Amino acid sequence: MPGNYVSLNVATEQKDPKSLLRWYEQVIALRRTVPALHDGGVVMVDTGNANVLSYVRTAPAGAKPVLVSLNMSAAPQTMNLDLSPAKVDGSRLKVLMGEGADGSTSKALMLQPYGSVVAEIQ
Repeated sequence: MPGNYVSLNVATEQKDPKSLLRWYEQVIALRRTVPALHDGGVVMVDTGNANVLSYVRTAPAGAKPVLVSLNMSAAPQTMNLDLSPAKVDGSRLKVLMGEGADGSTSKALMLQPYGSVVAEIQ
């Protein structure tokens, strides 16, 4: 067994709200409860930014689409919020999960280094 098993284990992760275990629990809960994340299609957006992976999960009838944006770099990134490729008319984002959306506007989303955001488009 590795020597760090005393501090790096499930019991420790369960106590830390920012642990990887908690992050996965939140992702799984969102996938189960947000229709666009389990029944929607996928449309890539902001394809010109090589450091950010962004896509819209289109929603089934009666549900709202969801934006997923992941900064894959160690530097802050600005994601272009032109969602027209997904044919989405939302002007506001309701963050469901994630950090790094500080300073976001209706035209851009600011992502912290290695930050991620999952947001309902309203």
